[in-house]
Amino acid sequence: FIQEQIMQYANSKRIEKLILQKGDKVYLLRKNIKTIKSSSKLNHKKLGLFKILQ
Repeated sequence: FIQEQIMQYANSKRIEKLILQKGDKVYLLRKNIKTIKSSSKLNHKKLGLFKILQ
């Protein structure tokens, strides 16, 4: 009984696999992208709105 409740709770927090299609607009996280600004604290966390071409 308890195990079923735990499974239901865990499954309710999961999201389905996100499928991006051509023409969708997305933001990119700046985590692995170098920018011109000297201070990363003052830099934006997300870059974008970019349109998916392929």
